[in-house]
Amino acid sequence: MDLSKYQAMQFRRDGRILHVTLNRPEGLNAFTGELHDEFQEFIARVPQDEASDVLVITGAGKAFSAGGDIGDMQELIKDPASFHPKIPHIKRLVTDLLDIPQVVITKVNGAAMGLGATIALLGDICFAANHAKIADPHVKVGFVA
Repeated sequence: MDLSKYQAMQFRRDGRILHVTLNRPEGLNAFTGELHDEFQEFIARVPQDEASDVLVITGAGKAFSAGGDIGDMQELIKDPASFHPKIPHIKRLVTDLLDIPQVVITKVNGAAMGLGATIALLGDICFAANHAKIADPHVKVGFVA
């Protein structure tokens, strides 16, 4: 699997373990459109990665992921109808994560909010730092994650 094309994530192989780090520490690893698209494409390709038995997901810096990027969320508030075409992609990301045959370990090194919480909790094994916080603000706006 060619990992060099991804800009918003960092990768490291340790034997048959593939480590992926969400790499937007200045934005608490919030999912911009770019990170979401890259992560979704990467997750869809993991099952074909014959060099990996384990996938470890974490975030750079002090957060796992703050969820959706605030700027992107503001655009959705201005135009709520623009969210509807994104729903199938979000559902696909969730099902792709659940369908990965490799063991998925999430290392929650800080805040995991919204989509970050979803990803953290969909791992087969979730390790969380003592100071980690996991929350899903979707419920405050009527979405169930």
